[in-house]
Amino acid sequence: MTGRPDRSSAMRFISLCALLPLLMSSGCQEVSGTSQPLTTSDRPTLRWEAPATREDGSRLYSSDIKEYRIYYRLRHHDTFKAIPLPVEKGTAFTLTRFKPGAYEFSVTAVDDQGRESRRSDGVAVDLI
Repeated sequence: MTGRPDRSSAMRFISLCALLPLLMSSGCQEVSGTSQPLTTSDRPTLRWEAPATREDGSRLYSSDIKEYRIYYRLRHHDTFKAIPLPVEKGTAFTLTRFKPGAYEFSVTAVDDQGRESRRSDGVAVDLI
């Protein structure tokens, strides 16, 4: 049988350890005794690879992926929040929106039918 796989099968997301050629951390920089705001290039960036297979092992085409969702929480909180990221924005997300704190992040993929993959393994990030 040829053609596209059954879209009803769930997506599989590779573990975040494999997905995030991880984070490049940096903290606040001191200049003349005052703390300077962090620029985009100073902040850690989450990076991942788009999944290529569904949970049942069938092929997942990149055109089937509509968006990614970056889940995050402060580690002392129980509840995660999600940030939708259109697939056109790529497979990287710079942590510019976040205040200092100890966070946990994971990523999912959402297909064009609205089905969301399981979350990747979480990664801890301490923002200073």
